[in-house]
Amino acid sequence: DLSGLKSVISNILPAEITANFSFYIYTVDCRDKDDTNIEGRGRRTDLFRIGVWDNLLKDLPAAEKEVLKRVVFFAGSFFFSGRPIPGLEKGKCPTQLVDGTQTKGDTFTIVQVQHYSAPEILTAPLPTAQQGEVTVDTFRCFSCTKTFKSEEFMLQHCSQAGHQPVY
Repeated sequence: DLSGLKSVISNILPAEITANFSFYIYTVDCRDKDDTNIEGRGRRTDLFRIGVWDNLLKDLPAAEKEVLKRVVFFAGSFFFSGRPIPGLEKGKCPTQLVDGTQTKGDTFTIVQVQHYSAPEILTAPLPTAQQGEVTVDTFRCFSCTKTFKSEEFMLQHCSQAGHQPVY
C-alpha cells in the first residue's frame, strides 16, 4: 500500500533509445605555459569557453550557437555533445583551439572525438506477431527496474524477491 507515500528519491530515469540516438565525446587536453597539465576544473572550463565558443564558433550565427549550447556539457577532461560540432570532425583532431596568446600561455586542444549511436540490437526491426499472437522483446519486473531475457528468469526473480511481473 503506497497511499501514505509523500516523496520518493530516485536516480533512475527511464529512457527509450531510438534508431537516431547519437552523441559525441570530445577529449580535451589543457596545458599551461610550462607544458604541465592544468588540473583545475575552473581554469579548464574557462579554456573550454574561450576555445569552443569564443574562437572556434565565433562566426556561427547566434541562434545556432544557442541551440548548440543546450546540447553541449563540459565535464573537465572531455565534453559531450548531442550534435557534431562544426570544425571538430574526426579527421581534424587533434586541433588546438587556444594557442596561449590570449591566455598567458595556457593551451586548449581537442585530442579526439568519438561518435556513439544506438547499438544494432536496439535498432534492428522487432519481430512481427502473427495474427492472434503477442511478441515480447523483454520481460520486466513490475516492482523494480530489472528486465530479463526470458520469462523464466523474470519469474524466478519475482518468486525470490516477492515481486510481480509485467505482462
